Amino acid sequence: MLDLIAGAQVRCEKKDTDRYGRIVATCSADGHDIGANMVHTGWALAYRRYSKLYVAIEEKAKAAKRGMWRGEFVPPWEWRRGKRLRGR
Repeated sequence: MLDLIAGAQVRCEKKDTDRYGRIVATCSADGHDIGANMVHTGWALAYRRYSKLYVAIEEKAKAAKRGMWRGEFVPPWEWRRGKRLRGR
């Protein structure tokens, strides 16, 4: 990730506002989509509630077992609702 943004011009474009008033945006570094890169490498998830933009990329990362997909994890939206991995 650092390689993607180091020395790059980073821009974010507002797409929406969530129910808490936070901005939902897509960000790029010298024209390269940072979110797409994070999902592709398996270190972020597509947030389907706001966009389907990264779903296909996530499915490929999952199939290739990149990043988080190497093991078990609880998606953040489930973690916030109290779901945890068994035995932990």
